Amino acid sequence: QVWYPTSTDDEALHRYDSLLAFNAVDSPDPDCTNTRPVLAFSHGNQGMRWQSPFLVEYLASHGFVVVAPDHTGNTIFDYDSGRMPEVAFRRPHDIIDAADWLYDMAPDLVPGLGDCLNEADGFAVSGHSFGGYTVTALGGARIDHDAIEEFCATAGGWLCDEYAERMASDPDGVMDDFSDPRIWASIPLAPAGFELLGGGADAVRIPFLVLGAEWDNATTMAAQVEPIYGALGSEDKTLGTLLSAGHMIFSSVCDMVPMAECGGNYLDQAVAHPTIATAVTAWLQMQLGHNDAANVFPTDSELWTWEQP
Repeated sequence: QVWYPTSTDDEALHRYDSLLAFNAVDSPDPDCTNTRPVLAFSHGNQGMRWQSPFLVEYLASHGFVVVAPDHTGNTIFDYDSGRMPEVAFRRPHDIIDAADWLYDMAPDLVPGLGDCLNEADGFAVSGHSFGGYTVTALGGARIDHDAIEEFCATAGGWLCDEYAERMASDPDGVMDDFSDPRIWASIPLAPAGFELLGGGADAVRIPFLVLGAEWDNATTMAAQVEPIYGALGSEDKTLGTLLSAGHMIFSSVCDMVPMAECGGNYLDQAVAHPTIATAVTAWLQMQLGHNDAANVFPTDSELWTWEQP
């Protein structure tokens, strides 16, 4: 799926998989008066390409072209637990394939969309949970086999069994380096996978914005988000913690399925989503050299705490 900026004023909203509509207009004419920056998005485990419309639609409305694939065998519609050893090491390829598809096929997708794109400018990546693992690998975190085996033997982790099974069945199919030289920034949202990437994350050199949630019980700040951030070798990295929020706050799941973190004392998504979208967009604009974006980044917001080296 592709989101892009438009000047079209139309009330015909796109319905994702014919299920839900948010704010995106259905197949409008693209506004390609300027070349647009690109971001590729990776959904979470058992998510889908459009799981975070509040973010991808906002990015498009602020001039970005966003592409997001369904990770086959790992969506809410086709999840297969038996494919997890494959999926864990295919996900980064899915994102690269999606970016390649965008650059190759854009002129045929929508008339004029090709004018938005310049592959030489590269692209940024962002993803939620398992998608956070995916874009951390794409951002340069390596697969350090010795470190993985030691960590999994002593501490264990969500993907340890998948790693062991894949190494037993197809060791040559596990790449050590998933990075792509076109990627200029990475934004993991509540990332998973420290057990696989922590030992090789010191190889990262591009800018990273790592965002987590204070009350996340799935990829906790203490066991996943903070260790991933701390292991990154990049000198340009920022860690943001969204206070009183849970794991799914980086998606729009509360618009689709009732969950405990959709109510009670958890931060309401109506408050959280605008500040997440603003933080991501402003940070990307800062990386692109738009210094005024720093005035919009929620540095002093009471909703966040921030950390830098």
